[in-house]
Amino acid sequence: MRLEPAFWDTIELIAETEKRSLTEVLNVLDVKRGAASLTGAIRIFCVNYFLLQAPSLPVTTGELVEMGQNQAAASE
Repeated sequence: MRLEPAFWDTIELIAETEKRSLTEVLNVLDVKRGAASLTGAIRIFCVNYFLLQAPSLPVTTGELVEMGQNQAAASE
């Protein structure tokens, strides 16, 4: 799988932060991605993960899920 180094670093950081293995995180994303490409799902997940960490942004979890679904559909 081809993914920019910054996204590999980010997904590894997320896995470590969440006390999960990289394989475990990737497997969950693979199952949940629907028709989107796995690399696209990883990119969207990384951005959305850190958006949730920014409490000053007026974004709810439901809106992030919806954004991810819309972005995934648009990239098909």
